[in-house]
Amino acid sequence: MAYAEQDIDAIDSLNGKEVWVSGTIDRLVLTMQGGAVAAASIIDFKTDKRRGPTPQDEDATLREHHFPQMKAYHNLVCTAFNL
Repeated sequence: MAYAEQDIDAIDSLNGKEVWVSGTIDRLVLTMQGGAVAAASIIDFKTDKRRGPTPQDEDATLREHHFPQMKAYHNLVCTAFNL
């Protein structure tokens, strides 16, 4: 099952604190097995301008910048589907 622009709103734990997470996952793909969700893929498109002296530095900067958002999405999807 695939969902486009899936809204997500929930409380997540971040660095020992509870925070409200609200966002939109661009694509959420759920893999079913035996009538239950067995796995989930979170795809979130980014259009930031890449900055850095090398392509590797550019990639690392983007990963670092978006990691908290993607980690929150991961936590919430795993909790929602018992993954």
